[in-house]
Amino acid sequence: MIPFDIEEWMFPEFADGTNEATVLYHDCGIAFQIRVESRDDQRFVITNQHLLTWCTTIEKISAIAGYSCFSYNSLRADPDDVYHDEDGNTFAILFAPSTKVLS
Repeated sequence: MIPFDIEEWMFPEFADGTNEATVLYHDCGIAFQIRVESRDDQRFVITNQHLLTWCTTIEKISAIAGYSCFSYNSLRADPDDVYHDEDGNTFAILFAPSTKVLS
């Protein structure tokens, strides 16, 4: 089971080659990893070992991470209808249903 105290602190980010990170491959060709940044200053990338320990799947983790971002996303368009990533949560848009493939 995913620890309750980190569920709302999981966020997608570009995969950066972090050792043993669990990686999602999006349809758009971008690879993501899920980072935890909790209130008590825990900072780590979710690995396959986390998935085994928590008895969960990357699908569930990515759904939670996408929801965490989207729940307070503040994307606003400028006058030219261009959206700017002002809060770092733009990835939530990519985590909508049917937008990712797993590898």
